[in-house]
Amino acid sequence: GLALVAGRSISRPLTALATAAQDIARGAAPRLPHSGIPEIDTLTQAFRRMHGRIAEHFAELSAERGGSEALVDAMGEGVLACDGKGRVVRANPAARRLLGYPPDAALPGLPTLFHSKAARDVVDAALAGDALSNRELPLDDRVLLASARPLPDGGTVMVLHDVTALRRLEAIRRDFVANVS
Repeated sequence: GLALVAGRSISRPLTALATAAQDIARGAAPRLPHSGIPEIDTLTQAFRRMHGRIAEHFAELSAERGGSEALVDAMGEGVLACDGKGRVVRANPAARRLLGYPPDAALPGLPTLFHSKAARDVVDAALAGDALSNRELPLDDRVLLASARPLPDGGTVMVLHDVTALRRLEAIRRDFVANVS
């Protein structure tokens, strides 16, 4: 009888701690028990401190991520982040504008975003993990410069810069120089 009561008085708070650990792992607020057993209450305090530290780190990471996203969104260049299979997981507003997609539209995979052979070659090299700098991508009636870097998870980040106006100015300058000569 007494052993059974003692066993229950220890097993209930331990079970509650196990549930609290699962809550912490899911990101939910844990319900940490008070047992009156010093060793278990010491363990409970350790869980509280651990949960507090995890919450602080998560808040710091969220703030850092929010700052990074704001920075990327403010860029004039298009930025595409893709997973290892070429699926676009992030596209800033400039990339969507360059590619003709509204802010809330899903983008197709990187291999189908560009139709020209030259553009597909650049995309294939980027997805193969090659670092690329200033490769020209023809896109309809525009010219983009693309740079790409592999990501640690096997994906790639691609930066797109519209140089159509610059190319037109270069053509006008060439024509002018040819006509003056």
